[in-house]
Amino acid sequence: MKKRFISVFVLIIMLMQAFNSAFAAVPVTDTAPSYSVKEMETEFNTLMQDFKPYEKAKEAKKIDDASFLQLMYKKLSSYPNVKRIAWDDEDTIVFTLSKGMQAVYTYNEQTKDFCDDDVISKTESGSYSDGTRNADATDAVMFGPFYGIQSTFDYYENQYQNYAQKVAQMRGGSYYSFLGHNCTPAVVRNYGAKYENAVVIFSGHGEKVGGCSYINAWSRTGISSADIQAGNARASASHSGYYLINGNFITSNRTVQLNHDCLWWFAACEGMMTQGLCAPLRECGVGCVAGYSNSVTFGYEIYYGKAFWDKFTEQSGNTVAYCAQYAKDNVGYTDTYDPTLHTRPIFVSYEDQYPVSLNVNQTVNCTMTVYSYDAYIEKYHIKYASNEAGFTVSNMPVQAESPANMTNIVPANVPTRVRDANPYVSGGTFAGWRMGMESQIYQPGDTFVMPPHDITFIAVWTDVEYAVTYKDSGTDSMQAFLQGNTVTVENALTSHDDKVFGGWMSSFDNKVYQPGDTFIMPDDDIVMTALYTNLYSVVFRDYDDTVLSEQKVMHGEAAKAPENPVREGYRFTGWDRDFECVTEDMTVKALYEEIILIGDVNGNGSINTADATMILKASACLITLTEKQKIAADVNGNGMVNTADVTAILKYVVGTASF
Repeated sequence: MKKRFISVFVLIIMLMQAFNSAFAAVPVTDTAPSYSVKEMETEFNTLMQDFKPYEKAKEAKKIDDASFLQLMYKKLSSYPNVKRIAWDDEDTIVFTLSKGMQAVYTYNEQTKDFCDDDVISKTESGSYSDGTRNADATDAVMFGPFYGIQSTFDYYENQYQNYAQKVAQMRGGSYYSFLGHNCTPAVVRNYGAKYENAVVIFSGHGEKVGGCSYINAWSRTGISSADIQAGNARASASHSGYYLINGNFITSNRTVQLNHDCLWWFAACEGMMTQGLCAPLRECGVGCVAGYSNSVTFGYEIYYGKAFWDKFTEQSGNTVAYCAQYAKDNVGYTDTYDPTLHTRPIFVSYEDQYPVSLNVNQTVNCTMTVYSYDAYIEKYHIKYASNEAGFTVSNMPVQAESPANMTNIVPANVPTRVRDANPYVSGGTFAGWRMGMESQIYQPGDTFVMPPHDITFIAVWTDVEYAVTYKDSGTDSMQAFLQGNTVTVENALTSHDDKVFGGWMSSFDNKVYQPGDTFIMPDDDIVMTALYTNLYSVVFRDYDDTVLSEQKVMHGEAAKAPENPVREGYRFTGWDRDFECVTEDMTVKALYEEIILIGDVNGNGSINTADATMILKASACLITLTEKQKIAADVNGNGMVNTADVTAILKYVVGTASF
């Protein structure tokens, strides 16, 4: 048969005593409604007309179940006559119609079914209006994911349902119960984190995983991949089909701060073993969160819970502090049914911080009553900060609140920090907290009296390490020093054939330090950058290319010339290029001039009459002298070759003159 997706409308009106029902009704009167099922169906069907496009898209598989419910939720939210919208299952949305009756829209393959008038007229309301409502928080919610599934939970969950109903009746609000497989993560989030809540009771399995407390809810309904990646939800390893959710998940869909008149009660193992459940609820405004520091036995939970709630709902003036003390005095400060667990009830409120130690009996100060919690008006914020930039700080305490003149305990958290730029350098040793500009240092576990204003504790750090990083041609080396330490400068990290190391340039003072130099470590990181100068090859060569000298010269420096070379018959006159400022590789060659013997015109190495004869012939234009011969023939050095030079040579030959 072809599948038909049909809207199912169910009007539920519940007896106050029907504690094992999945939902309670939401009408705000204590008498039977005066209109018929047909009228309710007409109002409902009018709303459903707008959902036809969504139903067709779902039938055609153009949108999935989650998208369909989100579209439905958004559409219902736009109607002014529709209130209290939430989904409680994979294909179900619960909302209240204009006349106060609760509607349940289920998109599945069933047929329509309506309660008849006779049933409606005989069913009592699950909400109350007895004129005692005097606070914004009025509703009571009961979550029991194992009710009817694990029989050990049924007895005392019936007990808790009685208390939740009584609170709703006393405050003139509505009572909701989500039991068994109707207690899904989506329901806990949508009904647990409501501003109207006066009391929320969770009874079921809890556990601590990875440093966080969780409670179990049935199925993965309402849990996104982002919730799991953030660690706010995970599949339960102990209970098949159940998922663990923490306080961040419960409060993730809220749009306003939750009501300070609200009390959350976790009747679950390890619910308060960490702040994973209580801290997000408190940060979002819940006035008081209570639970157990460890695993708890059914026996202790039954009697402790009964003692507390009997007193809390007995009369309007009994405070949480009074009821907690009464329960401890009459049942025990710890789980007496299994003393090895050392389990204690834990309360966190405006007057009660999360305990520094879970092994110490807590004195509860919370002044909340079943009707109100006026103490919150005088609360001031306690913040914790580490103001220095450039660090990542972990394990900081969460923000808290306290009334003026109340004695508070500094959280046990010991923050740690690392430097963002150098995560391998210690960010320092946590030395305590300084309140504002006060000189006093507070240690974890110390006490202080809350002033009549907000305060901020600033983390104090000592032994802060700073980094000296050496950077040398792509090779780095880092050392850590405390402020005030003496630092000895390192050698170069690399060697080069074409460069010479010139020292380290400091980023702190822009000075150049040589290996072995020292300086005092400042309160800042330092980068030491290697300085290098290029080396050039300078080769000195003789006239025949013989290498006279080969050397490396720094950029801009002068090369050192070798000793003047000697060449027979020639006189060294210098070098063929300048090498006073070397900026490139170069070859320098020796320069010479030939040595000429004056008077030796024929060049035979001696001076005699033959030389005089050549001068006479040249003077008579009988021969032509070469330039070299002309120089040798100009004996008297007057720049001319003539008979005077002949006379001078002859006098030299006979020994009567010299030149």
